[in-house]
Amino acid sequence: MRIKDGVVWLEALSRGTAETDFPITKDDVDENIEGKLGEIIDLQYQQLRKAGAFEGEQLVGTGRYHAVRDGVELHGMATYTGIALGPGEGLVRVDTQVSGRGVDRALLRDMEALDILPAKRLA
Repeated sequence: MRIKDGVVWLEALSRGTAETDFPITKDDVDENIEGKLGEIIDLQYQQLRKAGAFEGEQLVGTGRYHAVRDGVELHGMATYTGIALGPGEGLVRVDTQVSGRGVDRALLRDMEALDILPAKRLA
């Protein structure tokens, strides 16, 4: 993902993701993805923005997610990795694991917060 026109755009999609039930498809590539997967995902994007992930800060953010789109609900764990492309420019790689269990409504209130570690703490 990267920032384009002030919003988060999907830069690319893995073939594995395209072949699953995850609510993102190849039609979403090179499109604005904000607002398409639900409030919790958008809150995580904002947290990544605030940490500078889209401006080249090398970091890793991990947390639980709950994605909702077109009646499909999924939840699991996500890892967001900030990758520097140049001065002040970066993209964020997202890796997800989908839970095989149903959505636990009691856990949803705690899902929006990511744990973010800057690169210097990763070494």
